[in-house]
Amino acid sequence: MKAVGIARLRLVVAAMVGASVLAPAATARAAAAQGPLISEFAVPGTPNGIATGADGNLWFTDPSNSSVDRFRPDGTVTAYPVGMNVNPGEITSGSDGNIWFLEHNVQGTAPPIAYVGRITTAGVATQYPTGSGGFLSGMAVGPDGSLWFNEVDVFKVAKMTTGGALTEYTNPNGPSAQEVGIAAGPDGNMWVTDAAGNIVWKVTTGGAFTAFHLPAPNRGATAITLGADGNLWFAEGSANQIGRITPTGTLTEFSIPTSNAGVAGLAMGADGNVWFTEAGANQVGVISQTGVIREYPIPTANSNPRGPTLGADGHIWFPEYAGNLARISGPGRSTSNVPAITGHVLPAGQRLTPPPIGQASPSMLAPARDRSAVAQIAPPARPPVSTSLLGMILKRLRAFF
Repeated sequence: MKAVGIARLRLVVAAMVGASVLAPAATARAAAAQGPLISEFAVPGTPNGIATGADGNLWFTDPSNSSVDRFRPDGTVTAYPVGMNVNPGEITSGSDGNIWFLEHNVQGTAPPIAYVGRITTAGVATQYPTGSGGFLSGMAVGPDGSLWFNEVDVFKVAKMTTGGALTEYTNPNGPSAQEVGIAAGPDGNMWVTDAAGNIVWKVTTGGAFTAFHLPAPNRGATAITLGADGNLWFAEGSANQIGRITPTGTLTEFSIPTSNAGVAGLAMGADGNVWFTEAGANQVGVISQTGVIREYPIPTANSNPRGPTLGADGHIWFPEYAGNLARISGPGRSTSNVPAITGHVLPAGQRLTPPPIGQASPSMLAPARDRSAVAQIAPPARPPVSTSLLGMILKRLRAFF
């Protein structure tokens, strides 16, 4: 049995027969939530963006230390510096097997330029210039294998090949646009949220824009992701809603139960539902394909959660800017959950690639601490169990797995 399965088994047996194999606080959290267990792992700095690498590890950006860090399944963190005052933000795993990220601090003075960073799984970082001297937002791999992102201050959607060649496409709405999130759709197009324009844009890989206007003003569309149902799911921050739009443009909106939730990001889970973090409410939420929403509190108060990702272990992970990575165990297995299951094209501009950033050996940091104490517990003792209780346990275990 895998290590993750053993940890789940211990948790279920402890909850059902009362064996004292978990720390009291962890047991209380699991019981109170009546749903998935949220485990927190302390990491250095202020984790911001997170992605699952081709190497099976989690990678996260740490703007306070200007590094991109690797988090191994055993909890070991390795920090790789990516340059002075870079302020790395959004991050994703590229089609080339490397990790790509946005740099939120511009460099140079005549004029200043914002950069996209690439780091290999061995920790070698390279910078590539964009056409923007301002803020970059959103990052996703497109069906063409390029890295797509938004050049917010110049009102463009851009793509970069894994070799660093940049192509920019101007938003038809120009200064009225404010692109925020971006995701690849099942239709071979990119989908972009426009908070100021109150629009969700479909952008072809050739740069043609099609606008889908939201039905009411000031929705504040931000983060967006592809769902297991083949639709695009996105946050409407100002309306406190989750929106779902089909590739043909049919929109449905779902209200979030908690007021001022402040959705920071969304990701598709292994259970077929869409999971999201609520920075305003300090919660995680999950929405089924039929629109039923459940919410769960994050153990650390004021954790400032960021956007989630689906880990190689099948769990949802998310950074907490307060200094943790958090894992949601057993997503979708609680009985309280509903079961899952025409634009202007700007000619491309080619830019030279700067030399790789010089870097010393990565700093090895102490293994992270799992605050739920699940990973550190000894195997439970075998308490006497009646035949009827044992039958109940086995029935529950089958449902759980």
